[in-house]
Amino acid sequence: NFRQPVTDNFTQGSPANSLTEVFTSGIKYGPVDIVVVVDNSGSMAEEQSKLAPKLSSLISKINNASWQIAVTSTDASNESCYRSIIKKSDNPDLNILTDTFEKSINDLGISGSGTEQGILMAKRSLECKPWLQEDSSIAVLIVSDEDNCSTGCNNLESGRPPLLNNYLDSIRTPEKTTVFGIIKENNSCTTGYDIGRQYQTSVANYQ
Repeated sequence: NFRQPVTDNFTQGSPANSLTEVFTSGIKYGPVDIVVVVDNSGSMAEEQSKLAPKLSSLISKINNASWQIAVTSTDASNESCYRSIIKKSDNPDLNILTDTFEKSINDLGISGSGTEQGILMAKRSLECKPWLQEDSSIAVLIVSDEDNCSTGCNNLESGRPPLLNNYLDSIRTPEKTTVFGIIKENNSCTTGYDIGRQYQTSVANYQ
């Protein structure tokens, strides 16, 4: 039998429609606790004035988290704890929180001890008056134009880098802790006494 080939044309599917959806991802960030340790010795006026208005830049990176910032100085002879704590929950107005941070830095002044012990004060702030949030990530920022204890704390073992690093390791897993520094790394800064080698050591342990 022979059949003549037959061809038929048909269309499958339907025309595409354009659709735009807007949604919130719902990502939740864990709690963040930050300790800001600022050198309050006589050479720090310029550095403090530059740091004081910078909270808004920091908050822009972490504002989806529940954050807290403790502020303290490097004067271990007169400070046993943090000076103040600023919390996201304190006020929904970022401008007010920024003003509070700026005042906290300015209030540190520049009449503190010339034997700066930023590492010791960071630890004191973390362990003083329980304020850390449960299972929070912890960051320490040290701002100084000299080394820890100015000359490296050679005779003050309690203030050397392992003090802070070991304490952080004892309260959080490594991925939840870090140390940052705005510190003297060369001799271009003539007002500071010594390069911040011990601060560098603490920072390097978390890189």
